[in-house]
Amino acid sequence: MTSILQFQIKNRLTEKNLSVSALEKRAGLGTNSVRKILIGTSKDPGIRVLRAIANILGCSISELLGEKQEPYSPLASFHHQKKSYPWDLTLYLQACKVVDGLIKRNELDLPAQRVTEIIWEVYTFSFSKTPPAIDLSFCEWLFDKN
Repeated sequence: MTSILQFQIKNRLTEKNLSVSALEKRAGLGTNSVRKILIGTSKDPGIRVLRAIANILGCSISELLGEKQEPYSPLASFHHQKKSYPWDLTLYLQACKVVDGLIKRNELDLPAQRVTEIIWEVYTFSFSKTPPAIDLSFCEWLFDKN
């Protein structure tokens, strides 16, 4: 019987029109890493492998594993925050530009939801400075920790 992980990978490969070898290459995985999951010889792939696969397939690890998730609402996480931040279009656009540059420099393929979350982290952290400003060291640290 096909596991949920196998099913999710196969479906997402089809949706993205990707081959198994292309996924392995783009994800920076060894040859046959994904194949072993698909044929069932790798029963418990590590978090690094799952994260790499999820990034290329544009989903979360939870989605790959078939874990039930609440429907995504782009404003939901903002409503749960304790602190409110003023709107500063110039600062927000700077955050977008810096995050985009780091994504390109690190050759990452992140889902749009994750990019939005990172931009928001950079934007809100900017208000810890007076006057508010993008902190490039924080941005680089943020990418290094992910």
